[in-house]
Amino acid sequence: MARSAEDAGLDSFWVRDHLLERLDGSGEIGCWEGLTVAAAVAACTSRIIVGTLVACTGFRNPALLAKMAENLDEISDKRFVLGLGCGWNDVEFAAFGYPPNDASIVSRKLYR
Repeated sequence: MARSAEDAGLDSFWVRDHLLERLDGSGEIGCWEGLTVAAAVAACTSRIIVGTLVACTGFRNPALLAKMAENLDEISDKRFVLGLGCGWNDVEFAAFGYPPNDASIVSRKLYR
């Protein structure tokens, strides 16, 4: 899909960062992890901007997230854009054992 987008002349390809997906009436199911998908997109394209819409700061240690973003920037030859957010889906946080989302705490950890 990313190569087709690039071949069609699109400028960017954005991935979401969720750990679960809700389907109508079916509950939650697993889905692909966003930064891994972004790395795959970066590796198989050469021109298109690759970004996260948005990476949840509550899912990863801030130092790990920074390292992952730095690696993606290298893999993409400086085409990676890191969009950040604190997350909102309490079901995802609970399912993976993360503490309930508190945007102010997450933001302070991230920007220390």
